[in-house]
Amino acid sequence: MRTPHSARRIALAVVLVLACRAREPAAESGELRVISLSPSATDVVVALGLREALVGVDQYSHTLIGAGEALPSLGGLFAPDLERALELEPTLVLGVRSENQAAFFAQLRRRGVRVYEIDSSGSLESVLATYEEIGRQLGREPEARALVARVREQLQAVARSVAGLERPGVALVV
Repeated sequence: MRTPHSARRIALAVVLVLACRAREPAAESGELRVISLSPSATDVVVALGLREALVGVDQYSHTLIGAGEALPSLGGLFAPDLERALELEPTLVLGVRSENQAAFFAQLRRRGVRVYEIDSSGSLESVLATYEEIGRQLGREPEARALVARVREQLQAVARSVAGLERPGVALVV
């Protein structure tokens, strides 16, 4: 026969086990939790229909998507808040490959967070390939291919609309 103390211990043990299992880590539950540290990557995530998967963004994306106070801002592009990022339990962090963020990405990876670094130094074709890779990372390959097709169609429409016009000289300073 059990004593009242052992019954309480069993009840307490059951409560503790249930409490611990109530909130599985995001990576184990299969829930998609994305941090985007690049406005262009944030735009792609939203264009792929995954706005609700965003759990944190950089300060520029925060303004871009009108997140208000609902979506945490992790700071600037090249000085994101590591502790805050980890608190958000991301399953994927998207960011621009740079010397400034290399240590940040390395620390995330050491803690088991999947990171996709975007190479922003490429051509239009590499940008469109990045859209498709982000789609693969998010499990939205068909939507990413459709996005690339829409962008190509829009670019062709612009090219047709200016065909035969004089091309102005342009300087881009980065």
